[in-house]
Amino acid sequence: LGRFSERLEGYQAIASRALDSSTPNQGWSVGTGALWTRQQTSTGVAQYGDALGPVGILNYRDLKLNIYSEQGLVFSSRADVAKQGVGADYDFLRLTSAVIRFWRVGATPHQTLHVFGDTGLNWAGPNGVRNFTLGGVDGLRGYEHGYREGNAYFRVGTEFARPIFRPWLRAVVIAEAGNVYPEPNEFDVGDVRASIGLGLRLRLPMFVNVQLEAGIALPLSGGKPRIFAGQL
Repeated sequence: LGRFSERLEGYQAIASRALDSSTPNQGWSVGTGALWTRQQTSTGVAQYGDALGPVGILNYRDLKLNIYSEQGLVFSSRADVAKQGVGADYDFLRLTSAVIRFWRVGATPHQTLHVFGDTGLNWAGPNGVRNFTLGGVDGLRGYEHGYREGNAYFRVGTEFARPIFRPWLRAVVIAEAGNVYPEPNEFDVGDVRASIGLGLRLRLPMFVNVQLEAGIALPLSGGKPRIFAGQL
């Protein structure tokens, strides 16, 4: 028997416009465009088909970049939709949103407190496809990467970051809660996982603010501490 493999591809084109032209890259912005997704399999069978549909975005940004830290608020939201028979082989609707607030705390430069939340919901689409996952640096660091997949999720949390030795290296304390659910109608905020973690965060501004992170986190629902590492 031959080996089966598949590849999911997505291509998009989006144009956005700032609603406040007085301050570049700040304030509210809206955008629209199109997303094309397809599946390719090694056997050429059991393909979901293609889907081409519109995209809408609504974002807000009030952010000050301090090279090694940030201050301010960032909000993003997005809607993707496709209709079977209208440029698509199947229906789907996907909504996502995220918000994060950064505060500078104390007199130490680049010492900050962050509060964040994000969520996603996906209706319909190909059977067997799961659009969201948590675990590792993707969220809920006390759980292994991709520990659960589904079509609905939420995550909230807070972080405290303090420079050690150099401003580009910060110790970070992280508390997170959330979960992934099979479908939007099974969304249950009473079924929540949580973890706390301690790590180091390295920022490389010469690579457009690339951040690397490594540490250890404890799942509060039980289990052994886990090592996490990756790029934010």
